[in-house]
Amino acid sequence: MFQGSFFTNLLFTKKGSDNIDRENIRSNQKALTLVELVITLAIISFLTLIIIQVFAMNNAMANNQLKESAQRHEIRAAAAYLTEDIKFSKAINFDIAKPNELIITDKDDQSIIYYIAADAEGNNYLKRQAATETEFKEIKDVSFSLDNSTLVSAKLITDIANNKFNEFKITSLGTQVALSLPVELTPEEKFRQFVLNESVFIYGSELTFAGNECVFEEGTIFVTDDFSGRINGGAKIKVKHLYTNGDLAVSQGHTLGLVDESNIIFINGTLTFDGGAKMYGDVNVNENLVMNNGTINGNVNVAGNATLSGNPTINGDINVKGDLIWGGGTITGNVYVGGKLIIQGWPTVNCSLVNVAGDVELLGGTIGVDDYKANRFNVYTGGNLIIKGWSRINGNVDTIIVNKDLEVNGGSIKGKSSTIRTNVYVNNSVKLQQCNLSNTNLKYVVNYSSGSTYNSSVSITKIKGNQIPEIPGFTIYEGFEMPIYELPPLKPDEWYNINGYKSELTLSNNKKIFVNNFNPASVDASSNVIIVSKKDVNLNVKSWGKLTGVVFAPNGKVTFTGGGFTGIVIARDGFFVNSGGIKVESRNISEFIKNVEDYPF
Repeated sequence: MFQGSFFTNLLFTKKGSDNIDRENIRSNQKALTLVELVITLAIISFLTLIIIQVFAMNNAMANNQLKESAQRHEIRAAAAYLTEDIKFSKAINFDIAKPNELIITDKDDQSIIYYIAADAEGNNYLKRQAATETEFKEIKDVSFSLDNSTLVSAKLITDIANNKFNEFKITSLGTQVALSLPVELTPEEKFRQFVLNESVFIYGSELTFAGNECVFEEGTIFVTDDFSGRINGGAKIKVKHLYTNGDLAVSQGHTLGLVDESNIIFINGTLTFDGGAKMYGDVNVNENLVMNNGTINGNVNVAGNATLSGNPTINGDINVKGDLIWGGGTITGNVYVGGKLIIQGWPTVNCSLVNVAGDVELLGGTIGVDDYKANRFNVYTGGNLIIKGWSRINGNVDTIIVNKDLEVNGGSIKGKSSTIRTNVYVNNSVKLQQCNLSNTNLKYVVNYSSGSTYNSSVSITKIKGNQIPEIPGFTIYEGFEMPIYELPPLKPDEWYNINGYKSELTLSNNKKIFVNNFNPASVDASSNVIIVSKKDVNLNVKSWGKLTGVVFAPNGKVTFTGGGFTGIVIARDGFFVNSGGIKVESRNISEFIKNVEDYPF
């Protein structure tokens, strides 16, 4: 029994051991097979990706080759057409102002025109218009030029962005190319074009307005001299474009411009702003800006110096070529200064950006505010930053970059908090005396000196010059070129007689008047009149009536008294509206006179 049990147990044990080994072997074999499968799949995926990339590259190359082949084909076809057309042409017309157009007359007196057309998607292409039209869709632009009277150069452009083109020259067999040069307009033609295109309503040396409202929402006022102090208090001048060839003084609650700020005002002199005046639209000043009070809703560009005092507001950017002396008021946009920025008195500078090419002198007031919700902005100076007295730079100033020295004597620089700090970079030296710095990271390049300075949560580090962030550049305003138009003279007397003008002092609808001096005691209310005078025009409309039409006094002035005027006034010595509380409106001259040839000037 014992032996049998022993051998039985032994056999049983051996058999069980063999079973366990075989199970382990099977398990290992399964594990190896799974790893091999994963590796095989990875290799297949990698090879598939490579194959796809190679296929895509080959496909792109094939597409490029097809495109280049199509371009070469169209270049050859266009060159063949041009060569044939030019070589055997009867006439060739080339306008230097239209370099992508060529007009050819063939031997049968048929016109052939080469020009740039556009498809429904707005893609440009070369088109040959003849008895049958030919389109060259792969040629995106063309430029013709004339080497001499019989030699034409053609530049066919297939890729504008990469400047890919083919250029060749074609000689006509004896045909002289007719070259069209830009036509120089006469002074009279330039003035007519200006009046028509700019919807000129008033042109003269002066505008005096005692009324309530001038409406020129699509029109232009052009004052050929200073425009100062001759507008009724509270009057509104709603004008698209205002030109004054001299100074402009705005005060007493005047309003100039359009509320939607779509207008532009050009001042070829100094702008003086005071009282509760308002101005809308972009303002361009060729000399200086002096703003004591009032509001400008738009961008302001000044080619001279600017001075702000009192409590003015500029709701927009300001760009000053010279110095900006900021003694009061608010600018909500960006501040660009080509000279120095001097902040004095106690203004609060809380704008979008301060970028100054010269020094910034903070002699009073603050840059930035302590309001934690206020937008943060940067201050850049291409010169020195000098802070004196009790002046402060407050917490919503994010970054200050000083290209030269920082000098603080009695002022303070305070970041918003220990975690929202003001970063100050100085490209030269720092000198601090009796000042307060807090929540600030100060980094300088050359020297640092400090005396009687209270610092709280301040990091001061010397760095290399190449670690100073670059100050963003800006374009300094250089002024505008004032358009100058000569007031055209009167036409010969015979022209007015032939064209239905009457030598009378009475008015009625659709009447045309030509006189030496129009100065009746009164006139009837009338519409669509044309009045031409060799001297002055005095319009005193009966019963507070209204008048519409065109008034032309090239050697005098126009004076109006009545209930309202709608039309155009062109007078050398200005337009004087004596009636209070009335409305004056502009119209384009084309509403009264359809043909330019019929203009009375």
